Amino acid sequence: MPSTSVHLIIDTDCGIDDALALMAALSAREVDVVAITCVSGNTTLKNVVSNVSKVLRVCKREEVPFYAGCDAPLSRENIFGSEFHGKDGLGHCPKEFPEGAQAQKGMHASRALVEMAKNRKGELTLVMIGPCTNLAVAYHIDPNVMAYFKKIVVMGGNVQGRGNVIPGAEFNFASDPEAAHILVEHSQCPVVLVPWETVTTNWISWEFYTELIGGSTAKSRFLQAICKYTEQYYQCKYTVGHHGYELGDFLAVLVAIRPDCVTRSLKRRIAVELKGEHTLGQVVQAWTKSMLPKVTKHTEIVLEFDMTIVRENLTAMVQ
Repeated sequence: MPSTSVHLIIDTDCGIDDALALMAALSAREVDVVAITCVSGNTTLKNVVSNVSKVLRVCKREEVPFYAGCDAPLSRENIFGSEFHGKDGLGHCPKEFPEGAQAQKGMHASRALVEMAKNRKGELTLVMIGPCTNLAVAYHIDPNVMAYFKKIVVMGGNVQGRGNVIPGAEFNFASDPEAAHILVEHSQCPVVLVPWETVTTNWISWEFYTELIGGSTAKSRFLQAICKYTEQYYQCKYTVGHHGYELGDFLAVLVAIRPDCVTRSLKRRIAVELKGEHTLGQVVQAWTKSMLPKVTKHTEIVLEFDMTIVRENLTAMVQ
């Protein structure tokens, strides 16, 4: 385990896998969750704020501040993920799990990102598990905002052309491709990407999943209540067969708090497609030195995880 604390800001569009990710960070003793910023994506901003409040209450971490941010992409309509996450974004979460603390008043999430990062230069890791809109707006407030972070870890994009909302693009990047472009184009700190293909190949077995949600703790009961929706989706609606439960955003948080969980990654120069009909938001790579000549920065792309560490952290999360 890390010997020193990891200081995180988590930017989320709190759907079901986001809830797992938040729970992992909030439950880890070596992790300091400085704040949570909310953005529309999987569901409406109002629902995202409500869902974050519910997760904080379940984890008994209501002292963690959270901020409402952008309620729509920079220049596009919301597409939402209701088919996967339910209308409330949390699998039709039952009333047994109500809201707790309320969001911070008087400061937009993008402004909060700028202020917190600027006040703690080089200390904070930003974990982005929703569309990149809040960070893009923060960039317009202060073009140096990304230089203030120690590192940015992102669940988003795809590197082999596999999509999940349109054939050739992943949801978070397809939801606001212009914002994703700003992240990739203007990042001034190390960026680590957990792409969609990695999510689809680093899953937990149904046996372990059943064990995970079958406990008697409040966290286990909460997971059981919200994960049923995606469980049914994986088992009944996917056109490609699934052998287990995919963890999505949880993996990005794990990269931030347990870097040793990554067993294989590569560094590439990348860009975000902004014009394609079936590929809007797709991540493209420079396969040769002559490709993407204007891109000089390399992004680390995570490919494989130590699944023993993954399972250990999931088990600890529900205690």
